[in-house]
Amino acid sequence: MAWAAPSKNARNAGDFLRNIPGIVLAVAVWTLPCHSYSGSDDRLILDQTIPPKLLLKREGPRYRNYAHQPFTNYANHTFPYEDAPRTYYGPLGNKLITGYDFYTWVERRMPGLRCDGRTGEQCGSFLEIDGGGSGAMVVGRDGYGSWGYTFVVGTTSRNRFTPLTVSRSGPDGTRLDISTPHLKTSTLFSRQWQHRGKGQFMLLNRAQIELGAITLGLNWCNWHHYDSVELGNSAKGRLVTDDHGYVQHRWSYSELGQVSWILLRFTDDSPDDGMGGPIVHGAQIIVNGQYRPDLQPVVIRHRIGESTSVGRISQADGSFRPVSYATARNASHFADYFYRIDHERGIDVSANANTEGLVQKFVLEFPDQVLRAGRDESLVYLFDLSQEPDVLSVEVETLVANDYRIEESVVYEVNPRARDYVGRYTADSFETLVRAHGNIRDGSNLKKIRFQVGGMWTGQFVYGADFNLALKGVEINAEYARTSIYRRYPAVIDGEPAFNSGPRSRGGDSAYFINATRWFGLGRLGAEFFAMNPHFVHDTIDDNDDGDILPDMFERPWNGVYVRQDEDNDGLPDINRDGDGLPDYVEPFLMYDVEPNEFEYGLDRNNNDEPDFREDDLERDYPYDPDQRGYHLFGQLDLSRHLSLAAGHYAGAQIAGEGLNETSYTLLTYRREGTRGLRRLFFENGLRRVRDDIKDDYMVFAEDRLFKGLRPRHTVYTFLSALREDPLAYMDSHVNETVLEVWLKPWSTLNVVQKLRLRLNWQQGRSPHGDRRVRKGVQDYRTSVTRVDLSWHWRRLKVHPKFKFMVLRLADRRRNQTTRYELDAIPILQINYEVLRRTILRVGIQGWGPLPYRFEDRTRELASFERRTTLASITTNSPYRGYKLYTIIGFQKDALNFDADFRKPQNDDHWSFFVRALVGFEGYGNPI
Repeated sequence: MAWAAPSKNARNAGDFLRNIPGIVLAVAVWTLPCHSYSGSDDRLILDQTIPPKLLLKREGPRYRNYAHQPFTNYANHTFPYEDAPRTYYGPLGNKLITGYDFYTWVERRMPGLRCDGRTGEQCGSFLEIDGGGSGAMVVGRDGYGSWGYTFVVGTTSRNRFTPLTVSRSGPDGTRLDISTPHLKTSTLFSRQWQHRGKGQFMLLNRAQIELGAITLGLNWCNWHHYDSVELGNSAKGRLVTDDHGYVQHRWSYSELGQVSWILLRFTDDSPDDGMGGPIVHGAQIIVNGQYRPDLQPVVIRHRIGESTSVGRISQADGSFRPVSYATARNASHFADYFYRIDHERGIDVSANANTEGLVQKFVLEFPDQVLRAGRDESLVYLFDLSQEPDVLSVEVETLVANDYRIEESVVYEVNPRARDYVGRYTADSFETLVRAHGNIRDGSNLKKIRFQVGGMWTGQFVYGADFNLALKGVEINAEYARTSIYRRYPAVIDGEPAFNSGPRSRGGDSAYFINATRWFGLGRLGAEFFAMNPHFVHDTIDDNDDGDILPDMFERPWNGVYVRQDEDNDGLPDINRDGDGLPDYVEPFLMYDVEPNEFEYGLDRNNNDEPDFREDDLERDYPYDPDQRGYHLFGQLDLSRHLSLAAGHYAGAQIAGEGLNETSYTLLTYRREGTRGLRRLFFENGLRRVRDDIKDDYMVFAEDRLFKGLRPRHTVYTFLSALREDPLAYMDSHVNETVLEVWLKPWSTLNVVQKLRLRLNWQQGRSPHGDRRVRKGVQDYRTSVTRVDLSWHWRRLKVHPKFKFMVLRLADRRRNQTTRYELDAIPILQINYEVLRRTILRVGIQGWGPLPYRFEDRTRELASFERRTTLASITTNSPYRGYKLYTIIGFQKDALNFDADFRKPQNDDHWSFFVRALVGFEGYGNPI
């Protein structure tokens, strides 16, 4: 009988029949009722089983609409709920607190202690703040009656003791303040940096005694290098080395090792007088206290700021391509010097330098001749110490006259196998060692000078005392301070480093001031005297003109320094409220409320055309300018409640330099505020007789009126600052300056602001010393700002038209020449509509149709343009877990058109879409 395969249907039927018992059992179990079991046994009952999942699909959270339901976030994963507290115990096992580990600082001094950062083994100093970050602090305090103390750990904010001793921004460390009825003390411990047991330690101390109307203060400050795994640490400091055995530079881990060359540069200390510089009768080196006539210097003359001749000649076009190793004005041209010496010895250096440029720019002189440096020249004496096996100290003795400045640069060998001098050596920038007092030109100050060279900073002390007397109608303040700066030459013995074997050298200088004020019925009289000696420079005074947590040196040029421009203390300048890469006064809509510093009025004591209260200078925040002494006499008479007349005279002269600033002035001031519709009326007229040739350079914001976009630095958008040199426009001048500001509010919905400023500078054409002719003319400087805005409300609708007009003009009347003439016409229309209780529609239009925003530059027509900007956004205000959340969704269209035909290709017409979310607290600041 033939066998036939079963059909597909038959196979399915057979499978079904064989599975009937299992199907029946499954249905029975599925349909059984679920009953609770109250017996004592642990049997698994039906209502504890998990229903079988017959589908492959995995169940997830279902759709949820948050329009009317609360929004929920992940637990412990959003700030400030991003972690969980733990329990902490003291060193004796006692339970302290359940919370967070905020601050730990441990200092050890133990010779031979291992330091292994890879395994986490710490040595010397261990400091951790808030999990490794910085910028926060905690405060503990206690007391009874008039006795008490405060203990601060973390970033200790701004520390100010006295103007001449301590003014530091936010060092990480520990501060203890104690107060008793007649004595107050402050002590600050801070570790500045540390690496493998080596670092810097700072100790600041102040004691203040209060006896009635008299307050006496004593200050003692120390800052030094330490090496926690070696013996010989002291408050005077020591030289420390990095992992490669190189002596570390003061602020970095630069690989600076054994000294190879000492470079001394002689220049004119007053180059702007045009009268020539120092006369040098030779220089000789002293090693380990012994004169070394065998170590004759090589002398090279060249112009200050000369470009380098180190580089290569292109084989393709024959052009010279320099190596930019010495681009800074004060940088050492060590490679140029070395190649110039090689060339003189007959060595072919054409592969590494432009031989023709070397010979022309860098001129060799005989060291035993009497040499004179011109006003723009340098005389550089090079001493070769690379072959000396034993060096503990190095000094130089020189016979010099006239107005001299002696600077030092030290050259170190960092890579002996490098093929060229740029790779083989590195050098410090030139540092001033000695300066002549005054501006001698007849050789009458000829003298022999001996000073130490090659020393590296190890530590410093600052000592000071201050006095205050406050009686009825009288106040006197005085302070004296002195510095001691310690250095040590990185010694070698038998050709091997013995860096801390040499003797220390000590330098430093002093400073003082005294000022007194006497009040009487209708005014006051005052006087101040001061002296800031040239070498009174130390690091417990920051350059921090804007008074924030970072010294200015760390903010320039990226973050900018915003002096007196953060009135709401939110960390952003008032001229950059949106925190982007541009000043508000060049941005649409924001430009209505702010103007550049050039439109701001303020006293200008140093005569550099920047108001003193806004000036970002380049000096540390001493109460008076370095290298100056002088006095100031002043008086003020109150003619009425609102009107006053002031007069004074101040004179400051450089101690080592030649500069002079003498000014006599009068000020007539009228000030009135809050009178009905007159919100503010301010008038001031100042007349000055000025003779000032001291250069006071400062930093300004780099403007970009074309709104080219943002320049991000990390996650913060900022705009750059740039150096502006003092124009020295007041060497011999009569100056009259008038300012008028009127703020009106005729009715509740109308605001009118008018600012006018006029400054006339009659330049007399002589220098303060009468030895040369300078610029002569009549400088006419005028600014005007007009702002008008009106508000109109109808139910949920608010319409807010604004108009602003600005003029800036600078001209020379005598020459009938206008050097700057700019106009801004800014029409703005803002519309707000309250869509819902927490939702607002905002529309802004700046420039429309025949009324664009127009910037017109009448001295540079190529810069003139028209611009039209439209912005619409929806802003929502919502509460969330104790916060207030603002979300903004918007659209912006911007069109820019230049007047000049050839700039038409640069016209811009673009649009953008944006979304922002902002989080704040109720009662914290002002909402949007």
